[in-house]
Amino acid sequence: MLHHAASTVRVIWACMKKDIKTSFTERTFTIVGTLVPLNILFLMILFVIGGGTAPTAVVMNDRGPYAQQFYQAMSGAHSFRLQPAPRRPKRCFVPAIL
Repeated sequence: MLHHAASTVRVIWACMKKDIKTSFTERTFTIVGTLVPLNILFLMILFVIGGGTAPTAVVMNDRGPYAQQFYQAMSGAHSFRLQPAPRRPKRCFVPAIL
């Protein structure tokens, strides 16, 4: 059993040394391999911060208990900034993109 553990540690150590040598010789791939995940993490943080404050219009066509429960559940989620909207709004909530 001890021999098996020692051999496993030798294999792990050899793989680690090979990866370290490769990362020093292939610096471009090391930099790209580090910067791409950091860039994705940064963009996801921006989307999460911006998406949490985005207004969400809710058109209540139904005044029943299920509709009220749904609205209460959405307002308690802290992921939306709810704005109740009438069926025929006097102003447009979404700007036109032309």
